[in-house]
Amino acid sequence: MASSPVLITPPTIQPLTLAEVKLHLRDTPDADDSLIAGYIAGVVPDAEGFLNRALLTSTWDLWLDDFPVKDYIELPYPPLQSVASVKYYDTDDTEYTMDSADYFVDTKSFKGRVFLVYGETWPSETLRPANGVVVRYVAGYASYLGTVNTNGTAVTKATGTDFSTAWIPGKIIVINGVAYRIASVASTSSLVLETTAGVQTGVTYQTTDIPYNIVVAMLLKIQLLYDDMDHRKAETMKRAAESLLWMNRATPV
Repeated sequence: MASSPVLITPPTIQPLTLAEVKLHLRDTPDADDSLIAGYIAGVVPDAEGFLNRALLTSTWDLWLDDFPVKDYIELPYPPLQSVASVKYYDTDDTEYTMDSADYFVDTKSFKGRVFLVYGETWPSETLRPANGVVVRYVAGYASYLGTVNTNGTAVTKATGTDFSTAWIPGKIIVINGVAYRIASVASTSSLVLETTAGVQTGVTYQTTDIPYNIVVAMLLKIQLLYDDMDHRKAETMKRAAESLLWMNRATPV
């Protein structure tokens, strides 16, 4: 039997930034920044809970009473990035660590798994009555942080995480606290914006690989909280947000 995963190391950033929310809402006064930040703090965990996903890189422990009968352990809160360890405890509470050569990590499936290597079996020690096995793993979509130099619409990486050449036009990148849309990515260190960022040197940048339909759903939920709109428009927006989230929902393990 599995327990709910325990969060060990939370993400270092929020899945939504104030800058991209304000870009979506348009013409929001700076006096509303703390209000919008509060909406972000409420909407993000609500979306994660519904999706049963880890939106950004975080470390988790999944506790099991026993090793499974099947030859794999399915890990909640996709997407899975890596597995740090598989540990188990005998009736004397002695801790053991499985040899990583005895299993491989499946990060390709919808939900990540720890699979026994062909011919191997789970350890045969008698385990303590509860929480005899724990898998520590890293889950969530990648985040990109560092500093860049800008010259008009041209952006070059100075320090930090490389750009991804898989980023699509229209993706949001936050540079020095301002949200811009990407026009194209030339390489892992060079991209072009849709609008000018002026001339800046060594300023921070941030973006993530969270699927954009999840981002849009969260933006719509914040807009529902922030904007004063008629009932019909609100219901349409609510259904759109829920539909986008359902497309990405992972059922619990």
